[in-house]
Amino acid sequence: MGASGPIRVNGPRRLGLTLVSLGVFVLVAYAGQHWLFLRELKKETDQKFPWSVSLTSAFVLTLIGIVVFVTILARL
Repeated sequence: MGASGPIRVNGPRRLGLTLVSLGVFVLVAYAGQHWLFLRELKKETDQKFPWSVSLTSAFVLTLIGIVVFVTILARL
């Protein structure tokens, strides 16, 4: 019974770190894919596209995710 105590205590923290890091990874991957798509579309159409709102929000959410990850990690 004593061995299961720390796992229960650290379980939510580990789950939070896992979910935040997964979310940041997926967000960065899809933002990169979107940016590459816009770059390729610009080459094919010779049009200029304004800065994407989705890329801006992805950047902001990535920064928030990194701050949350570091905050969770820093709490012992």
